Amino acid sequence: MDKPRHTLAKRCLFVVACLATLIAVAYTEENLRGRAAWRKYRSELVAKGVVMDWSANVPPPVPDDQNFFKAPKMSDWFIKKGPAGSFTSELSGILAGTQRASSKAVHTSPTNTIVIAEITVSSNAKTDAGHVWHLDSPTARDEARKCVDKVIGTTLEGAGFGYSFVAQPPPPPPQAVQITLQAQAATSEQIKQLFPSNSALPNVSRVRVEEAGSNSFRVLLSPPSYITAADYVAATEAAVGALDLIREAAKRPFARMDGDYEIPFQIGIPNFVAVRMVSQTLMQRAESFLLLGEPEKAWRELALIHDVCRMLEARPSGKPMTLVSAMIRVAVTGLYCSAVADGLRLHVWQEPQLKAIQSQLEEDKLLPLVVAAVECERVSICHTIESTKPGKMADIFAFGAPKRSLWQRIKGGDVLMSLVPKGWFYQNMIVCARLDQTALEGIDLSRGTIAPEASDKLLKEVMRALSSPSPYNYLARIAIPNFTKAIQTTSRNQTTANEALIACALERYRLAEGRYPENVGELAPRFLDKLAADMVGGQPLKYRRTQDSFVLYSVGWNEKDENGLLAKDVTQGDWVWDAR
Repeated sequence: MDKPRHTLAKRCLFVVACLATLIAVAYTEENLRGRAAWRKYRSELVAKGVVMDWSANVPPPVPDDQNFFKAPKMSDWFIKKGPAGSFTSELSGILAGTQRASSKAVHTSPTNTIVIAEITVSSNAKTDAGHVWHLDSPTARDEARKCVDKVIGTTLEGAGFGYSFVAQPPPPPPQAVQITLQAQAATSEQIKQLFPSNSALPNVSRVRVEEAGSNSFRVLLSPPSYITAADYVAATEAAVGALDLIREAAKRPFARMDGDYEIPFQIGIPNFVAVRMVSQTLMQRAESFLLLGEPEKAWRELALIHDVCRMLEARPSGKPMTLVSAMIRVAVTGLYCSAVADGLRLHVWQEPQLKAIQSQLEEDKLLPLVVAAVECERVSICHTIESTKPGKMADIFAFGAPKRSLWQRIKGGDVLMSLVPKGWFYQNMIVCARLDQTALEGIDLSRGTIAPEASDKLLKEVMRALSSPSPYNYLARIAIPNFTKAIQTTSRNQTTANEALIACALERYRLAEGRYPENVGELAPRFLDKLAADMVGGQPLKYRRTQDSFVLYSVGWNEKDENGLLAKDVTQGDWVWDAR
């Protein structure tokens, strides 16, 4: 009996040895094939001028006295510290406190809805009677806007906290305006179209129309909660000391965080929560000063929004640039332009502030930042995968998440990741590098333009390549961000910045000449050195003068000139400057 058992054991050992040999051969083959494929693709990229050496993204040292992050408090306030998801700091506490203080000064309307107009539809209305509207007349829309403005007054929206900013408390609601609408018939939806869309009203204000009988309608408005500009300025005075410290630090030309730049995923992360809170507070203080008729104070706050963003640009080298940093920069530019637009609508900005705003807007080049971020992330991902042992790969791509139990690591694939051939990681590097390169194909940095149709087609290839799980794209599916949204948002906000630059020049022209020009060519060279082209297609931005204002717009992502039709979303309609 012993001999058969001994023979069985020998056979089992032989089978195990064969399996081990096959696995070793398979691993070796996968490793050699993956490494060879990566080296071939990397050589192709380098031949095209693509920099694939991570050391090129390591920023040079800068003098401490010229480094934003070496100024008092700046490192503690604007560099993320602690466990994943922890962006709290002394600064965020200060700003949260001022937000709570301002919330206590918010006034809520004593009524949910106000009847602002009572409309009777009649085909026999006398044109000499008061408040006679024609259904398709632009005059009717102007009068409808006035009905709304009588209730909400001059308001600014702030940064989306659910309340509006006003110079003075609004007066008691007026009596409903009695209106005769000259038409054969009308529906509640047609009447609602005369009034501003709810998206154009401040915060939670809403217009609705309801039937009040045969050919009769009532127009109701939900007035917004509000805070007076003076109350908001007073509530945020506690943050002025901190804002002045940031203002002083922002005079330093460079922004380099300490850290080990040889390991991409261990580089310091800007405290994006602090950047957002500072930008929102400054924007709302700027809006408050605009409502109070103090443009120089408003400009002082607005200028700091722009200067704070310089820390996200990793000056002087611009490296390393992460996509998150670039997109926060893009978002803050949108806030900045919103405050510029508010001052232009109120006609509060004067020549000195308008020239200074133009100077800052001319520096805003968002597309190169995003391109640099995509290029940098391509190199950082590939460098990280290549230089990290398989057993440590799961920890790297957990992006700082808390440590998980063994069972969680097994379910999440972490253990499996530590056992796969290194060659699979090389294949993932190819996918990451190829998809990053594909995402940039629709961008022309030399002209500052984007080709949406080509970009959409290429980005669909990215999504298709990631749609089917594979050992060759597992890490790519984790690491590759949503390029489509990033590029669309960047294009939209850069267009807004370009339009803001022209809008400031138009306002300077109006202040000097008493009117807007017939065409934007009249702005150069006195009010504007060079007209920014439309990012979509590279043609001039569309402009026309109206009775007392103007329309300025880009053809938008769908590349169709829709005569200034407001976009429903970033991909539909024109990208119109808000000059209402």
